[in-house]
Amino acid sequence: MGIELIVVTLNLIVLVFAYGVLNPAFSRRDLIKILTHDLIALSISLMVVGFHFANKQLSFNLLMVDVGWFWFTLLTFLALKTPLFFWYVRRWNIMLSIHLKP
Repeated sequence: MGIELIVVTLNLIVLVFAYGVLNPAFSRRDLIKILTHDLIALSISLMVVGFHFANKQLSFNLLMVDVGWFWFTLLTFLALKTPLFFWYVRRWNIMLSIHLKP
């Protein structure tokens, strides 16, 4: 199994858990909580991948461009997260406007 596939699989597992278990149980329709959980999920992916690939001279192929583990994890996480986020927004009928309290 290639290193790229390992990172993409980890990102997918983390996101499916976040959008399939955590967000419906704890966030429901609160956009701020959903985005907070996304940051936590991204942090977990970055920590796990960083733990395994930091201090190693590996390059990850991202659409014919070689990048480091950090950028590969971040960009693939965002690419996988975007359709899941919009699916969740449609599923729970969430308004995408944020009202900040004074």
